[in-house]
Formats: sequence, structure tokens, C-alpha cells
Amino acid sequence: MHQLKTTLFLTALTILFAAGCGGDQSSGSADKLTKEAGEAVEAVKAYASEKKTQFQEQAEEKLTEYQERIDELKVKAEKATGEAKEKFNETMAEWNGKKEALKRQMEEFKTATAENWAKVENQINQGIEELGKLYEKARSAVL
Repeated sequence: MHQLKTTLFLTALTILFAAGCGGDQSSGSADKLTKEAGEAVEAVKAYASEKKTQFQEQAEEKLTEYQERIDELKVKAEKATGEAKEKFNETMAEWNGKKEALKRQMEEFKTATAENWAKVENQINQGIEELGKLYEKARSAVL
């Protein structure tokens, strides 16, 4: 996101500099530069929106993938007994809490502003990583 802001700033700065260099340019040239600047800003916004959508889709796919794996483990865990079943159930309780927190973060990401986009994205990545670790913990309990 920082790179996006920098690109946007440098594009606008370049256009403003170019407009200021032609002291006796007609207002048509200034209008053209203003239009080009607006188009550049819109292009950057579209790119950012596309990247945001891609990230959301990837995060949702990963969550779905982990949930499917957990569902498979639950079937295997039905046969587990004693300490293995207890460990699995404890891990599932932790899993459910982390999953719900991740879902809330993913909802927050949908309305994230440029200022907090990177922060929320990092939180989601960490949440996905934690779910992966919990999956492995649950897996080791029943296998």
C-alpha cells in the first residue's frame, strides 16, 4: 500500500511539474494535463482495487481450504479416544476462536482505508498462518 501511495504521489508531482514548466502554455495544455492527472489517479485506484479484491479472494480460498481439511480431521477424530480426543477438542476450540477472529478481520478488510489497509492485511495473513499451525496441531492429535 505504501508503494501505491508513493506511485500516486510521484505521478501527481510529475504532472504538476510538467504543467509548471511551460509558463506560456495555453489553458488547453493545462486542461490536458489536469485530465491526464485525473486519469492517472483513476488508474492507480483501479489497480489498488484489483489488488485488494485479489487478496480477499486468496484469503477466502485459504480459509475454505483449511476448513475442508478440518472437516476431514473431525471425521477421523470421532474414532479417537482419551488424550488424543481431548487434545483435538481443545485445538478445535482454539481453531474456532481464531477462525471467527479471521472472519471479522476479513470483513474489516472490505472497508479498509488506504491508511489501515496494510495493517489489516498483515493481521489476516497472521490469522491464516495461525490457522495453519492449529490445523497441524489438530492433525497430529488424531493421526
